[in-house]
Amino acid sequence: MTKYTKWYTDNSETITIGSQNWDSGDDWVLYTKGGDDTVNLYVDGTSWVDAGDGDDHVDINGSGNATVYGGAGKDNIRHLANTADDGVATMYGGAGDDVLSGLAGESDYLYGESGDDCLSVEEDNHAYGGIGNDQYWIHADSQSDVIIAEDANGGFDTIEANFATFTFINNIEMYKSKANGNFKATGNSQDNVVVGGIGNSYFDMKDGNDIARGGSGNDIAYGGGGNDELDGGQGKDALYGGTGNDKIVGGFEQRVGAKDETKWAGDNDTLSGGDGDDILDGGFGSNELWGDAGNDILSSSEGTAIMHGGLGNDTYRVDGNSHTLDEGANAGIDKIEFFGGTITMAANIENLVHIDNPVSYYGFEGPVYTATTVTGNALANTIIGNGLVNMIDAAGGADLVFGRDGNDIIHGDDGNDLLYGENGDDFVYGDAGNDTIVGGEGKDMLNGGLGNDLIAGNVGNDSLYGDAGNDDILGGEGNDVISAGTGYDTISGESGADIIRAGSNNDYAYGGEGNDRIYGDGGSDYLYGGEGFDAFVYTAVTDSFISTGIDRIWDMASGYDTIDLTLMDANTTVAGNQAFTWGGASAPGAGHAGTVWTEYFGASASGPEFTRLYGDVSGDGLADFQIDVMNHTSLNSWDVTF
Repeated sequence: MTKYTKWYTDNSETITIGSQNWDSGDDWVLYTKGGDDTVNLYVDGTSWVDAGDGDDHVDINGSGNATVYGGAGKDNIRHLANTADDGVATMYGGAGDDVLSGLAGESDYLYGESGDDCLSVEEDNHAYGGIGNDQYWIHADSQSDVIIAEDANGGFDTIEANFATFTFINNIEMYKSKANGNFKATGNSQDNVVVGGIGNSYFDMKDGNDIARGGSGNDIAYGGGGNDELDGGQGKDALYGGTGNDKIVGGFEQRVGAKDETKWAGDNDTLSGGDGDDILDGGFGSNELWGDAGNDILSSSEGTAIMHGGLGNDTYRVDGNSHTLDEGANAGIDKIEFFGGTITMAANIENLVHIDNPVSYYGFEGPVYTATTVTGNALANTIIGNGLVNMIDAAGGADLVFGRDGNDIIHGDDGNDLLYGENGDDFVYGDAGNDTIVGGEGKDMLNGGLGNDLIAGNVGNDSLYGDAGNDDILGGEGNDVISAGTGYDTISGESGADIIRAGSNNDYAYGGEGNDRIYGDGGSDYLYGGEGFDAFVYTAVTDSFISTGIDRIWDMASGYDTIDLTLMDANTTVAGNQAFTWGGASAPGAGHAGTVWTEYFGASASGPEFTRLYGDVSGDGLADFQIDVMNHTSLNSWDVTF
């Protein structure tokens, strides 16, 4: 037996040692230096190769033991089978992204060293990836048939194999199953990633922030400790997050229908978040989701689901009443993120927010909605609309409702509610309770309903109705129509040419800016025109009736403001609507129906000076109505419109 040592130049070389009939047992030492070399070894004895720098290709064919150093560069080193007994190959990839391939049944040693290496590992091989993001392609039947080792902080390393069972090795981050049958993976305390195959997978991930993806079978996954991400993939899956803040997805079945359709088919999954702040998505199919403890997010994409939030402040992402939501009393402050359709808020869920675009959550378009219908529950709900036409009935409780954009219909129902129409032409009803109702922009219709309400039109030409109760009503900007209704109300038109009806009781009415028309209606009212050319309108003697309530006008400006009597019948003794005549500062006596006259009263301890306007509609010489104009010493005919 002879030992040979050969040195080659830095040029790219093709080197063959021995032949397919081998070399009679001689030993070889080769130095190929730089260049992209191709080396074929047919050596029965011992061979030692330093391939040097460059992208080298080395095939080990003989029956002897071989040691190969790839050096720098992208090297491909393979141990190939021959017809005789094979020796042991030891391969060092060196620097660079190398491919090392062992031989089945031999105790080969594969060292990737630095670089992102691919190690093709057969039965009885030993593989050490080294530094870099390495991939192990394992062709043995079980994990016990090979030895794999990785350094700590050596990169993100992946094993692909067809094992029936796999237990994570320290410093191996990812396992991809190629098994055709059922598969079981067991994690460790590190952050593991596992991807199942076409069979039924069982994942017990233990501690660490793990990712488990099920594949096409019916999978069971336990996240264990840590913040885990579990995805069942296709099939009927059961996923349990364990402790930590987990993301759990039931998964999606294969796509069905034509190529350009966006329909999906799915199976029925069971997801359990465990402790921690989890994200659970059942995907398609009929699913059951358990958030358990923690602030969880539960959804079922376009499937249907029974969702149990559990303890914590949970969020349900749903559309319509196709889902069943289950929340315990005093289990947290819970919220529905609602994409559209019709929904009644389940008991013990506090809040609902409309979502304009579900694509931001799922990455594909859901149903297209133009309107939504929401009914609250007995709690104090916060309900937030969106740009669609939202029909919201807050139901019981002291609720807070925001219509947002769109022409909304909002009912506060029972309770002392805060209702905001915001943008759009909204209809807002306080219903029962002492409510605050704000219209926002748009042409709104606001109705206080029962109770003592605060109603504000804000921007736009609004219609505001106090209805029953002692209400405060603010017209805001725009030309508003305000009707106080029953109760002792305070009305302010604010800016714009407003029409104000004070209602049947003793009310305060302020016109504000603009040319307003103010109706005292029944009761003893205090009326203020404010800026502009205002008209104080009386349609019947009962609007300022001597026996039931006399109106007081506090800021009438002579020559600007007027008392309008054109809608009142001046003479009830004849048919039709007769006009009044001016009688000056003295009473005309009997037989002069349709006459108005004035009387001055000086200041007293009970109030300032004022001029009283009388009117006789029956012709008996007595006043049937009277109106007090405060801080005025006289009235002229031009101050009254007949």
